[in-house]
Amino acid sequence: MKKVIKTILGIFAGIFLLIILLGIYGSSLSSQSLAAKLDSNSKIHYATSITSNYDYSDKAQVYSTEMSLKETALYLINEKQPLEYSDIDNEEAIQLTYDDYYVLIYKNEDGDTYIQISSRKFIHHNGYYGLYRPYRNNIITFYSASYATSPYYRRDVKRYGSSSVRTTKTVTKPSNTTNSSSSKIQTNKNASTKIQTENSKPKVNSSASSNQSVRSGSTGTKSRSGGGTSFGK
Repeated sequence: MKKVIKTILGIFAGIFLLIILLGIYGSSLSSQSLAAKLDSNSKIHYATSITSNYDYSDKAQVYSTEMSLKETALYLINEKQPLEYSDIDNEEAIQLTYDDYYVLIYKNEDGDTYIQISSRKFIHHNGYYGLYRPYRNNIITFYSASYATSPYYRRDVKRYGSSSVRTTKTVTKPSNTTNSSSSKIQTNKNASTKIQTENSKPKVNSSASSNQSVRSGSTGTKSRSGGGTSFGK
């Protein structure tokens, strides 16, 4: 009888382990798939990769494009619907949250659009510190703090252990002048970067977003620079 119980428990343990491995493998394929879509768009170019300070095999991929932040966000949302995303009308940065990775679309110091694809593990240990050429450093601070206060943080602590990402928001407050920039990232309830959930965010019609998205059938080879790559590179 004891042998039968042990055999049954062994079978359940094996099934549970298989489910976990399939989930990890599926997550890897998902992020690779999105990276492949970026590679297939002639208007999006690979820029560099950023190595995690925690795991040297974990790298964030950075791409550049001449598309606007909103055009880029709509293109990616149309390709794969995220769990949630921040305000796509923001002119400095837009974050897309997926089940296994994050995408940050942001302006660099020259006003160009950059796209960083990071695994959930990468953001858990690094936040957005080390972001490649951001226009404002408070973009780094805001989205790192946003992750550390998100519902995903506790789940990732169970998966990846403790995180060095700060949980307090230390974004510089705007000056008390009537001419403060409306596009500056803020943390109050009216912030243009406030995360929109499934209940509050506007639905993106696939046909409408296709009209606003930039697509290309070109699959020309992209030049590579920087360190090694992840997500199937």
